[in-house]
Amino acid sequence: MKEKKLTQAEKLAEEVLILSRNTLLVNLRFLDAALSQFEMKPVGESSMLTDGHFLLYNAKHVLSNFNHQAELLSISFIY
Repeated sequence: MKEKKLTQAEKLAEEVLILSRNTLLVNLRFLDAALSQFEMKPVGESSMLTDGHFLLYNAKHVLSNFNHQAELLSISFIY
């Protein structure tokens, strides 16, 4: 399967999501298995969602939320 090359924004957004996930795991260790199971994959048409296997994210949405209020991303992981 051919892998798509990630843009700089998508790479940065993925790093931000990993940071948000790890921030949650420091305080809520029991969620480790649940939150770590998702493979992150960029999409263009949505904000942030999951299909049970992938965490699909819009890089622009993630970076915008992180810039304005970083806690929103951690909350998004819970929901």
